[in-house]
Amino acid sequence: MRSVISTLVAIVLLALGLYFIYPASRPPLATIEKSSPPVKTQSAEKILPIVDLLTAEPEQGEALIARFSQEPKEVLLDGEVVRDFAYGGEWRVVFPLSLSARVGEHSLVVNFGEKRIEKVFQVLEKDRQIITLVVPKKLKQTPSQLTKSLSKTNASIADVVAEVSEQAYFRQPFALPVSEKAIISSPFGETRKTVAADPSQSSDEQDIVHLGVDFDVEEGTEIRAINAGVVAASYVDPVYGQSVIVDHGQGIFSLYLHLSERRISEGEQVEKGQLVGLAGQTGLSSAPHLHLSIKINGQSVDPLAFIEGFR
Repeated sequence: MRSVISTLVAIVLLALGLYFIYPASRPPLATIEKSSPPVKTQSAEKILPIVDLLTAEPEQGEALIARFSQEPKEVLLDGEVVRDFAYGGEWRVVFPLSLSARVGEHSLVVNFGEKRIEKVFQVLEKDRQIITLVVPKKLKQTPSQLTKSLSKTNASIADVVAEVSEQAYFRQPFALPVSEKAIISSPFGETRKTVAADPSQSSDEQDIVHLGVDFDVEEGTEIRAINAGVVAASYVDPVYGQSVIVDHGQGIFSLYLHLSERRISEGEQVEKGQLVGLAGQTGLSSAPHLHLSIKINGQSVDPLAFIEGFR
């Protein structure tokens, strides 16, 4: 009997020992996750607009060209509203400064709404060449007659370039219509004291301002469009001969004069570098050359300065 009781006590003690060593029924400890503090995200700083003058010190007869990183609400030049347009992911202002533009300080104010930026710039005096030009006898015109012919022709051109397209047809910078190696025979703004070949008409002297650039090129040289656009006019003029006018939009026009042949027609869309025609000496011209003019808002500007400045 005692042995049986001893055996039972031993079994009970063994069972209790196993329980404390292997607590199978003990619930597992709960896992506590520490939450990370919320990350404070800083709101993106507002990007400020940028105003850049591409022609920081234009001369008389050149164009003021400015670009903006954001679309402006209003642009003022010396207090007058000027037109801006989208170009290449930014905005541009192209404004012509006449040969008689006031020399000195001018102000460009760009209003972006919450931000207003003013740029003060200087218009420099243009150094204008003065030459004596004898009207060739083959032109059969006196200086006075030539001046009248030019006035009539320029009035017709003014009518063409008065129609401003709000669309900019170009998406690239402008380029020269001929090789960069071409010699400039007459610069923009040159004053020509025009006299008659006949000594008996020596009193007939007229000042004629050259409102373009003459490239000294051979007859038949290919003339290329300086940028994309639409042909506003393709015609024969009594003074400028075979002529083409291309509308690039936003009041910018290019004129190709004294051609021997025209290769594009009115209303045709042209691409930058497309063949416009061939150089010649038609109209009142004494030698083969290309006369290139650029008009902005009806005002002639220096073509070379404009092409270089619009980048």
